[in-house]
Amino acid sequence: MDFWTREDSQLELPPGARIDPEDPPKPHPGELARWVREVRGGILSGAFYLERNMNMAVEAFFLGPLHGRGEKSELFGEALLSALNFERRSKAALLVAERIRPDDVKELREGVNQLRAIRNAMAHNFCWFTGKPDDVGIVRRLEVFVRMGKGTVQLDAKRVSEWNDLMQRMIHATARLAAKAVDPQSDETPTAPPGMYDDVRPQENGG
Repeated sequence: MDFWTREDSQLELPPGARIDPEDPPKPHPGELARWVREVRGGILSGAFYLERNMNMAVEAFFLGPLHGRGEKSELFGEALLSALNFERRSKAALLVAERIRPDDVKELREGVNQLRAIRNAMAHNFCWFTGKPDDVGIVRRLEVFVRMGKGTVQLDAKRVSEWNDLMQRMIHATARLAAKAVDPQSDETPTAPPGMYDDVRPQENGG
């Protein structure tokens, strides 16, 4: 299987299986393709908020509560933060968390590491559909898969819901970290943005 030349949303059929044009599988491949794009966009949007919060935490820790004022903030962002990829940015944020929110470090490390793998998969890897035929070889159902690390995972409503819940928890956790770095006396949880794709679900097979 050539994973480097395949196109996103390509359909795979088992030997001898076929799609009946008069009775196509549900959800329709076009609907699934749109759903995949929405999920992909939701993941990347959530990762943007996550990275923004981590940037704020690191910047405030090193420059102090007034980090958003003056040339130091701009120089810090351009010279240092902008050069960091997601992995290095999260490592810097975790080092800050060890010093100002040590009770959150375990949750942050586990959650951010999971989201890094999810974010990388959805940012760089294609998704493909696999047809599931009935007893006479007619495809009645499609399943979506994506490369993640060295393996593959099935992309379905349950998994997307779990990813969304994880993203929201980590956005809240990194927002708490940033708030603590900006104001060391703060223990409040800032309001996180609403879920980007928590209502996005493929239609159930059969309608």
